[in-house]
Amino acid sequence: MATVAEPAVAQRDLLARVGIRGLAAREAAFAYSIVGVIYLFFMLLVFGPLLLAFFVSFTKWDGLAPLSEARFVGIDNYLLLFTSERFLVSLWHDFEWTYKAYAGQIGIGLMLALIVTNLSRFQTLARLIAFTPFILPIVAVSILFTILMNPVWGVFNAALNLVGLPSSRWLNDPATAMDAAVLMIIWKYAGYYMILFITALLAVPQEYYDAAHIDGAGPFQTFFYVTVPLILPAFVFISVINVIGNLQVFTPIFVLTQGGPNRATEVVVLLMYNTAFNNFQYSVANAMAIVLFVIILVLTVVQMKVLKRGAAAEE
Repeated sequence: MATVAEPAVAQRDLLARVGIRGLAAREAAFAYSIVGVIYLFFMLLVFGPLLLAFFVSFTKWDGLAPLSEARFVGIDNYLLLFTSERFLVSLWHDFEWTYKAYAGQIGIGLMLALIVTNLSRFQTLARLIAFTPFILPIVAVSILFTILMNPVWGVFNAALNLVGLPSSRWLNDPATAMDAAVLMIIWKYAGYYMILFITALLAVPQEYYDAAHIDGAGPFQTFFYVTVPLILPAFVFISVINVIGNLQVFTPIFVLTQGGPNRATEVVVLLMYNTAFNNFQYSVANAMAIVLFVIILVLTVVQMKVLKRGAAAEE
């Protein structure tokens, strides 16, 4: 028994030597050690690569030579980006993708949530059907839509012809490629946002709806004056994660169009990938990453401030 107790005694002596005495102090030390490990994880795997990317963006480096041979060039990479029509166009494509996907995913997700929560029967089945696309791998969904949108024998054109509408070239036409790709991403993620909105809607106390009904409020009045203010905190979270995710789009575009046709769907992350791994301009690619990071950070802060101000005004 003495040998079993010796490690515990030694541990208590060590804690006492560093000034940690008493049960409360030991519990606090244990909690801080857990938090410290998490912070260390973020420092090494999140902030570390971010700082490295920031450093590399001010150098000229091809990613093949040792990093110690990188040559400092100041802000030349950033000047190159903001005088590059290709980068500015890809940045616009990012914004175009984001606002179109945002409107479709958030709008349809909220509409589905309102419909499903008001169903008297088959709620579980409706949730399952709407949520199923989100479970599917994004690469598989992208390949599926590539087949469905084939301009010659695709199912979508067959459906259009069936109702008397003209065929579309979908992903093969620069004028429609972006919208076609956005259609796919809306279909995949609308059910995910539906679940998030359902969670927010179910958290609204029924008493508020009963009071609105007694006061004679109609469905639209109830939605805008009861539902919207009470789900606004959840909407802030949903809006932020949507914008962050859509601004970093890569896989759907890479699989569906690879940035074509005629670079009509080339977004920043895809251009970054080609710049780094095809052209071996790692410094320029890192500068793109930093620019995109700053844009996402600014938009996130602006969204949170605007939506929280709206929530405060509602109160």
